[in-house]
Amino acid sequence: MKKDIRKLEKDIRKLKKDIRKLEKDIRKLKKDIRKLKKDIRKLKKDIRKLKKDIRKLKKDIRKLKKDIRKLKKDIRKLKKDIRKLKKDIRKLKKDIRKLEKDIRKLKKDIRKLKKDIRKLEKDIRKLEKDIRKLEKDIRKLKKDTTTCNQDDTRFVATPI
Repeated sequence: MKKDIRKLEKDIRKLKKDIRKLEKDIRKLKKDIRKLKKDIRKLKKDIRKLKKDIRKLKKDIRKLKKDIRKLKKDIRKLKKDIRKLKKDIRKLKKDIRKLEKDIRKLKKDIRKLKKDIRKLEKDIRKLEKDIRKLEKDIRKLKKDTTTCNQDDTRFVATPI
């Protein structure tokens, strides 16, 4: 009987330890979510900046084309600059697509993390319920043990 109680107490300690670990995991996941949200905000800001840069680069291209018409002697140099700028634009557009893909992935990750948190919170509630039941069972076992001990005492004390 005492062995069972010790086992139950050991199980309770393990469950409490598991709860602490799960709570720690939840805090970490929440921290990760905050970081991911911060990263998303930064990425969105970066996208806006890149879009602004693209608009500026497109404006520069138009200016360069105008300069080509005005400055025939520099035409080869300006064409070279235009090709480079166009390449930059393609690269920036590619970077934007990648950033947008990253944002979608981060949003998906956030949804998964939120789902994981909900599951962990549910698991914690179940573990807490199990602990309460185990504690109740322990109290009942202790009470039953006391009753048995009292019955044993009465049995021994009663002459035959």
